[in-house]
Amino acid sequence: MKTVILFIISLLSPVVISQVSERYVVCGELSGETGDSTIVVLMQEEQSRFDADISILENKKFRISGTLDLEYPEVFSIIIENPNQTTFKSKKIFISPEDSIYIKLNVEDIEKSEVYNSSINDDFMQYVNEVEQSYDKADLSLLLDEYERAVAAKDSIKIVELTQYAENIAQKRLSGIIEYIRTHPKSYISAYSLYSNRNMWNEQQMAELIDLLDKDLHRSKYINDILRIDRAEVGNLATDFILKDVDGNDVVFSAIAEGKIVLLEFWASWCAPCREANMKLEKLYTQYRKQNFEIIGISLDRDTKTLRNSIEKDGISWLNLLDRKGQDSVNRLYNLNSQSIPANVLINKDGIIVAKNLNADEIEDQIIDLLK
Repeated sequence: MKTVILFIISLLSPVVISQVSERYVVCGELSGETGDSTIVVLMQEEQSRFDADISILENKKFRISGTLDLEYPEVFSIIIENPNQTTFKSKKIFISPEDSIYIKLNVEDIEKSEVYNSSINDDFMQYVNEVEQSYDKADLSLLLDEYERAVAAKDSIKIVELTQYAENIAQKRLSGIIEYIRTHPKSYISAYSLYSNRNMWNEQQMAELIDLLDKDLHRSKYINDILRIDRAEVGNLATDFILKDVDGNDVVFSAIAEGKIVLLEFWASWCAPCREANMKLEKLYTQYRKQNFEIIGISLDRDTKTLRNSIEKDGISWLNLLDRKGQDSVNRLYNLNSQSIPANVLINKDGIIVAKNLNADEIEDQIIDLLK
C-alpha cells in the first residue's frame, strides 16, 4: 500500500508547464492578493532551491531569464513565495530552446494559471486532459484522508477496500499513459511521462514502451536518464562519477572504490535524521575501515562552510563529496529521491550494487556477509 499512497500523493501535486533553450525568458503577472515581499521562483526539476532563479515583483509583474545548453525541452517549477507562508504551491512548466513564455499566475489556485507562447505546454495540457482525467484530485485527497483514518482505527477491512480502489485508479492511469504514448510517439511529453513514472514498470516493460517512441526521442535526456538509472539498480555494476570534495578537488569514485566495500551515503547538514545516522555510521566506519570498508558521503549542501562545520561537529572521518550537478546529480543517477534523505547505496568489492537504503544494523549485517 505504501507504493499506492505515494502514487496518490504524487497525483495531488500541482502540475503545469513552459518552454526553455540556450536562451530563455519567462515573463508574467500575478492575479490575486500578494504581499509586499512576494517573489516568483523558477527552479529546474530536482534542482536545489539555493540554485533557483528569483524575480522580485514590480506591479505584480515578473521577468526571469537564463541560458541552458539543451537540445530538448526541460522541466521547471514556477513557485510563488511569500515570507509569511510556510508552504508554497508550484506549477510545472516546460521551457524549450529559443522560447519566450508568458504566464498569468493565479495566486489563489496556481493550477488555474495560464501559459502562453508555448506549444509544448499546450501538448502537456493535452496529456493532462487525456491521461489525468480518469481521477479527481479532490477525491484522491479524501481517499488518502480516509485511508489514514482507517489505519489509525486499525480497520483492516476498510484498508483492503481503499487499497484496491487506489490500485484500480493507478492501473487506469498507467493504461492512459501507455495509450498516450502509442498515439503520440513523436511527442516529447511521451518521453517525459515515461521518465516521471519510471518506477511503475519493470526493465522489460520499460524497454517495450521506449520502443514505441520515435527514434529521435531515444536520444532525449529523459530516455537516456531511464537507461542510466536502470544500470544503477541492485545487481548491476555501480556507475562511475566525478564530484568535488570540500576543498574543491575532483574525486573519481572508481579510483577510491576499487577492491573495497563502499557505502555511498546521501545526506545534508540540514537533515536531522541524516545527522543522527552519521553518529551510527562513524562507529561502523571505525570498526570496519581496516577491512577495506569505505564510506563516501554525498552531500546535497550548497553552503560548503556549513557542511564543514557539520562534518566537524558530527566527528565524521570519511570522505565527503558535493553533489551540485542538478540534472546530472549522483543522487538522480542512482534513482534516489533528493527529498528523501538519508539514503544510501552499498557496493561490494567487485563494484556491484548489493543493496539500497539500509539502516546501520542492516549495513553491518551486509558488511559481515560480504567479508566472508
